[in-house]
Amino acid sequence: MKPQDIRRGITSRHVRTDGDAPDLGRVSRMHGMDFDTGGAGSRSRGTRGNPARRKAVMIWSVALGVSAFIVMIVAVFLWLRPQLSRTFPPTSAVTEENDDRVRVISKFPSPSREEAINLVEDALANRDPARVELLFRTGNSTPREILDYCASSGERDGVFDNFDWLSSLDTDGLLIEGVVVNYKGKEKAVQRLALLTPDDRGRWKLDFDAFARIARPPWGELLAGGGDHVLVRVMATPDVYYNGPFRDETQWTCYAMSTPDNDEVLRGYCKVGSPEAEALRRLFANGATTSRVILEINRVTGGETRQFEISSLRATDWILAGTPGRG
Repeated sequence: MKPQDIRRGITSRHVRTDGDAPDLGRVSRMHGMDFDTGGAGSRSRGTRGNPARRKAVMIWSVALGVSAFIVMIVAVFLWLRPQLSRTFPPTSAVTEENDDRVRVISKFPSPSREEAINLVEDALANRDPARVELLFRTGNSTPREILDYCASSGERDGVFDNFDWLSSLDTDGLLIEGVVVNYKGKEKAVQRLALLTPDDRGRWKLDFDAFARIARPPWGELLAGGGDHVLVRVMATPDVYYNGPFRDETQWTCYAMSTPDNDEVLRGYCKVGSPEAEALRRLFANGATTSRVILEINRVTGGETRQFEISSLRATDWILAGTPGRG
């Protein structure tokens, strides 16, 4: 006889005494009245007894785990993205908002990656005054000034590290090839932008004013309060600082102006409806937050030391238009 039968036999022979509950016999559970008792044992036994169910549970568990992991990665990326966009690595600034630029058509072939880097390396290593005009677009700087600047790079920017090739950066109808020069710096990494353009014979040269981020007058004099009419190469960003003669934000649009050469921030203002205001508005219309520009700015009576009126947007990069190489 099986143990179950013995157990039932003992139960059936139980003698009722006074006070016992009535014996109702075998009672079937009513349909629809099942309650989950939370017993893990019954569920696990059911799973073990049903391979198809066990396989389905495993598949759904893996799928839900992978989905949760993907959601977590996306959430972290969305959280970090604003943080990254607020940083100012010149390389990202160089490549920002350039995807929609159309390559300028020209009879001059563009240098390859190796050729562009070799041109920059040769120019920065040169110490021969006779070769300066062959290697640089000099602007208003003399060969001696350019050679002195290149010779002092270690003291100013630190030890050279490496090059990053940016390829085409055409703006303002100019053929432009870009190479970022990375230095280790004394306290933090330093990056300078080498912009190459061809002369009227097709020889590619490094634009010195863009590389040195020349401002006239120099930044030291400008920050000390000198210079009523100034030309600066800056990173421009839409801003909302309205004060003094520029307090009426219905009449002015504000831009923060900064340079990697110091931590100071200037504010430039355009009169609403002016050509300068419209040109800058178009520059940021595609969602860009920062742009390299050359601006002419003027001091205004009653303005703060760091406040200027923007009188002209000279270029939408750090090379002045009107040079050879126009398409």
